[in-house]
Amino acid sequence: MPSLKEAFEFFFEFKAGNIEIEKPVTVQHAMYIKWLAMDLLAKEVEASELPESALNELLTKMTDLDSQWNHSLQRCLNHAYRLIEQGLLDDASKLLASFVKSCPSRFYAEIAAGVKEEIFEKKRSR
Repeated sequence: MPSLKEAFEFFFEFKAGNIEIEKPVTVQHAMYIKWLAMDLLAKEVEASELPESALNELLTKMTDLDSQWNHSLQRCLNHAYRLIEQGLLDDASKLLASFVKSCPSRFYAEIAAGVKEEIFEKKRSR
């Protein structure tokens, strides 16, 4: 069974135009799409059962949400790293914790949580 990371790697390749998703949807692509829909839309879908128009609509919606959360994470990380450079580790940690709490995507929330953990380790080593 693929991991969420593998599903997003597939999705990034799809968004870059390196992978085409056509009907009939392959078993592997259907599994990735199912994982991505669960993470980005919080709903279960069976891509292989969707008509082509519905599949295209789903992929467009997931692409938009992925871009939204990717940009939100990048802004959050940029701000957090500026706070860290200023020595404001607690503020950076709180900012990241807020992102983790508000982000419905486990994939993006886990990236922010990982950076928050790095801050915690940095604080402990002082």
